[in-house]
Amino acid sequence: MTDSNVPAGWYPAPHANGAQRYWDGARWLDWTPEQAAAAQRDLTAASPGPAAASTPGEQSHADDAAGGPAPTGDAAPPVEVAGVAGQPIIVRPPRGLALSALIVGIIAVLAALVPVLGTILAIAAIVLGIIALVRQQPRGLSITGLALGAVALLVSVIMLVVFAAIGAASTATGERAVPAITSSPEATEEQSEPSPEPEPEPEAEVEPEPVDPLPTTPDLATFGTVDERSFALIAKEPDSHIGTNLIVFGSVSQLDSATGPCMMLLSAAEAEKENSFDYGQNTLATSGDGEVSCPVFDPLVEGDHVKMWVTVLGSFSYDTQIGGNTTVPAFEVWQAELLAPQEY
Repeated sequence: MTDSNVPAGWYPAPHANGAQRYWDGARWLDWTPEQAAAAQRDLTAASPGPAAASTPGEQSHADDAAGGPAPTGDAAPPVEVAGVAGQPIIVRPPRGLALSALIVGIIAVLAALVPVLGTILAIAAIVLGIIALVRQQPRGLSITGLALGAVALLVSVIMLVVFAAIGAASTATGERAVPAITSSPEATEEQSEPSPEPEPEPEAEVEPEPVDPLPTTPDLATFGTVDERSFALIAKEPDSHIGTNLIVFGSVSQLDSATGPCMMLLSAAEAEKENSFDYGQNTLATSGDGEVSCPVFDPLVEGDHVKMWVTVLGSFSYDTQIGGNTTVPAFEVWQAELLAPQEY
């Protein structure tokens, strides 16, 4: 309806999908009959005296003082409705969602350095801003909240990547700890004690004592796997499980000149894992005479994925490359089997 000769009144409005809107003779006022009547009732209830009766048409005609309807796609402007004794009341369009988007967006930017919290707040600000725009609430507040949420989300994602990279680097550094191949604290204490003076041997001829034979390989058929809890208990108190025979899986962390040919560091677990970093228990493994002869370790190199038949020797302490001292379970390896390579 664009003809200025059409009298003022309530008509189906083309811009509102045929809904009733008031035509003041020159333009449409974006105010429904229900909204006008509700505003008049609220004003009448709050008035100390009787209110002058007015029809929805008269109330909406007073809206002309506040301007025409808002453009399509934006929030409606404040609407002025005729009140008691000619006093107008200004009814403003809702803006709660837009204001909430702005507030949450500001908080999200401030919390963006906290990855998870910042991400959640950023997503909330973006969602609130989009809903506010769809419901035609104030565009300035809605777009500002939406933009702040997008900035906070970007910063949070960057922080997540940084923290993940730092964690991965720390894990890799821990796996490269090099043991001091000297001895454990128990062995050091024994060596530090002065050896007793040898007693003079009697002149009588003494028969030589029999020499114990070298340890033989135990029956590997008696070795078996354990569940995750049992393996965790062995790793927690290896000295309480000395002599336990079991099968372990792992990835060779270090086997080089620093460890020697018969000693290596192994990241181990009770079962075969899909990726090398899933083996979380650092252990020390030795074989053969522990110094130069260890045929079981001859085909192995650093990074190999292995299955091993081992006996628990107890705990072993050593100094790390990054400083400090660590204690890990120690295993005697009787047999090793190469498994399929893994992705790191």
